[in-house]
Amino acid sequence: MDQQREKETPKYIDPFNLKCLSAKIGEFTLIFPGSSEVSLGKTINIKNVDRLKQPINGDLLTCLRRSILKQSEFDGVMVSGGIDSSLLAYIATEIKPDCKLLSAGFRDSEDLKYADILSSDLKSKLIKTELTDDKVEDIVSILKRLNLETYSIIIGITEYATLERAKNVGCKAVFSGLGSDELFFGFEKHKRISIEDLAALRTERLSQLYRLGVLRAKSIAKFLRIEVLFPYLDECVLNYALTRDINELITDDYNKSLLRRAGKELGMNPILLERKKKAMQYGSGVVKILSRLAKKHKNKNIGEYIKDI
Repeated sequence: MDQQREKETPKYIDPFNLKCLSAKIGEFTLIFPGSSEVSLGKTINIKNVDRLKQPINGDLLTCLRRSILKQSEFDGVMVSGGIDSSLLAYIATEIKPDCKLLSAGFRDSEDLKYADILSSDLKSKLIKTELTDDKVEDIVSILKRLNLETYSIIIGITEYATLERAKNVGCKAVFSGLGSDELFFGFEKHKRISIEDLAALRTERLSQLYRLGVLRAKSIAKFLRIEVLFPYLDECVLNYALTRDINELITDDYNKSLLRRAGKELGMNPILLERKKKAMQYGSGVVKILSRLAKKHKNKNIGEYIKDI
């Protein structure tokens, strides 16, 4: 097996191994756990690294600005009108007024409606990609060639459409809001479990984030030859979120209340601040399109349609 190993990869430490797309050993592709130190050579060494420490400036906006400024080559933000991407857009356009806002969805989708509000508030043109049945069908075929799982294909449709448009308008590095739901308790499930269980659930979701989210987005970006960046997974933001008292993060009827307070501090439109979480595949209208396509092709469900296409 050692003879089949690709050339040695340098040692690195990264909170979620964002720089590690994969490591191949023979026919196997390995994905390493987050918060680990990985050294590849004749042997593979994986060591857990405790990266947790109190940030110097315990302020969420300071940490987000720092994570965005660190990526000096950015020129776009993928936006849906949700609190995560809206907050990134407010900060990014404050730093670079010519930063592009990019969104994708079905013509009358909720995401495009809220993204339009965001664009108007920031006085920045929204570059929209309207998803059609034919467009979605084409994207599904491409994503299948990237060997993505069915769920990742469903989520990846909007990402692919947005990143493809970003590439076509000249963007080189685009921000994604990936990670904020895991860090700041943005999922509906978070409302249904006890405070005592939230920390364990967050740890579990973060440990799966590379496999379930980051790898998908980076695979799509690599295929399109564009870079996707994750400010919420920057070490400063991670440290900020993971060292807060959980009671500070769950304080009102909304998920991600800390992000909403940060948005309010920036003067964000109340319509955006109060928008409730809607998963990307629903907010963009992708599930409706896929359901329609499945019915058209006489498939029992979306999963069967994706498998058969």
